[in-house]
Amino acid sequence: MDPREHRRHPRFEIRLQATIAAAEPGGRTAAVHTLNLSAGGAYVVMEVPLPFRSRVTLTWSTPEGVLTVPGVVVHVVDAAQQGRAPGVGLQFDRVPDAAQAHLNRFLATLETQPRSGMPPGFDGVMAQVRRLMDGVAGDDLLGALGLGSGATLEDVDLALCAVAQSFQAARSTLPASRLPRILEAAAMLPRLEILRNPQQLAHYQGRRRTAGSMAAVTVSPTEQQQQALAGHEAANSARECALQAQHLLDLGQFEDAEVQFARAVELDPHSVSYQVSMAWAAANHRGRPMVRRVRAALETLSLLAARHQHAEALYRIALVYRMAGEPLNAEAFLRRTLMMDRTHAGAARLLQAGVEPAPVVKDTTPPAASLLTRLHGWLR
Repeated sequence: MDPREHRRHPRFEIRLQATIAAAEPGGRTAAVHTLNLSAGGAYVVMEVPLPFRSRVTLTWSTPEGVLTVPGVVVHVVDAAQQGRAPGVGLQFDRVPDAAQAHLNRFLATLETQPRSGMPPGFDGVMAQVRRLMDGVAGDDLLGALGLGSGATLEDVDLALCAVAQSFQAARSTLPASRLPRILEAAAMLPRLEILRNPQQLAHYQGRRRTAGSMAAVTVSPTEQQQQALAGHEAANSARECALQAQHLLDLGQFEDAEVQFARAVELDPHSVSYQVSMAWAAANHRGRPMVRRVRAALETLSLLAARHQHAEALYRIALVYRMAGEPLNAEAFLRRTLMMDRTHAGAARLLQAGVEPAPVVKDTTPPAASLLTRLHGWLR
């Protein structure tokens, strides 16, 4: 796009929470916000600006969905320059027709006056709230983020970041009377984290394609009731599997417990508790080399703890460290468990009794100490 044409576009002074990503493989990605926006470019505030002429993409959330626009850095302002926030001026370039049309429609909404008493962008945020809540209610998690059946893992990450930033900005700008609905929608975002799992993403891509091919089919009230009943039955079956698995855990039959928890997760993939318990059962599966099961359990449990702020996941990490003969790290994670949940009886009991390594079970595999050392920094 010619720079002279770029300057002719009307420019809107607007603060949008966005994500900027360098186009080259392995390039930097950062959460940013705009100072202004037009059909031809934007000024993006960055503490550490990208280099001049860097090719980038800028992603943010609009009422229609997630919008990603490619561009190039044509101006750099560093922190040493006075009078302007550090950042980069972007010129949008090689924009696909669909993205340009999406951008133009979004800019058109900025030309209209916001509703009385509400800051600019209020209507757009509420449209995002409705889309997210409707998508979650209908188990269309890609639709909840404004994504289609062709969405990639990168698209999911960018969309989650853009929506979360939009809600965060709304919390700091809207009056308290308008926040309950936004906070209710924001509380649903952790449920969408399962889209970062390739298998779950493929599942919801299939649902999205099926929904698109059946868009013209009317679902009767009877069919809706049947679908709701099927979902209720699946949840009940998942609970039964989890109860059986817990009984097997208590008996020390970890391999069978892992199978039952896997069935529970398949029936109810949104239950973090089932996933935590399955990881713990797998950690105790004596048929696998100790290094492998310890590594897999720590990776799974740490991700669940980070993504869902789940105290039981932290507690199980402590038990894995204890099982692997690392009492100091076990104690550290027991304390983190109690920081998150002061009523956690298991963590309190172990700390009070003093953390000692679990009874050693003969294992022909090499010790896990070196593996645990490598993982310490990541888990913390």
